Amino acid sequence: MATTHALSTRLVRWLLISATITLASWGLAGNWRLPLLDVYVAGAVVFFLVAMLILDPAVVRERLRPKEVGIDPKRLALIRLLVLVHLVVGLIDVGRARWSNTVPRPLQVSALVVVAGGAAWVLWAITVNPFFVPVIRIQPERNHQVVTASALALGSWAALVPALAASVLLVRRTADEDRFLQERLEGYGRYAGMVRYRLLPGVW
Repeated sequence: MATTHALSTRLVRWLLISATITLASWGLAGNWRLPLLDVYVAGAVVFFLVAMLILDPAVVRERLRPKEVGIDPKRLALIRLLVLVHLVVGLIDVGRARWSNTVPRPLQVSALVVVAGGAAWVLWAITVNPFFVPVIRIQPERNHQVVTASALALGSWAALVPALAASVLLVRRTADEDRFLQERLEGYGRYAGMVRYRLLPGVW
């Protein structure tokens, strides 16, 4: 009974999230008859459904409401704000304003494929690494340990500006997190010594 109730609760949350994403996207764009936008929204809806079905609820709770703010809450907040601005600008641009909605269709499709691949990678990473959370901190209450397993879509040029800014901050944050874990998490230094590259194979 408890399992059935928990599943029902997850599905209700998914329906609410899906409705919010869909209505907000169509509302900002001012148009629901944009095929690639509909594909983008459908992908987000499927992503959240899969996440709610396969992810450990404890991991989800820690990601949504971490027990500590971590070592760089301001940068994390700025990254989230830039991602939000990226989405809002992109949606308004492709539907209402049309400031720079001249991205070629093949490039849009390619970007959608990249976004889908990135979303799948995130789900896989969270599945194999229960300590994969937004904040940079050691999680002693969850027996934090090293995990060694590893695994333009909106059509708006203007939306690239906040997206690139968020990407730069994210790369810098990745470097800070790597340094923090090498100093604080037992075994991570040895793991880092075995893995030559942090983010881009052959580059960094």
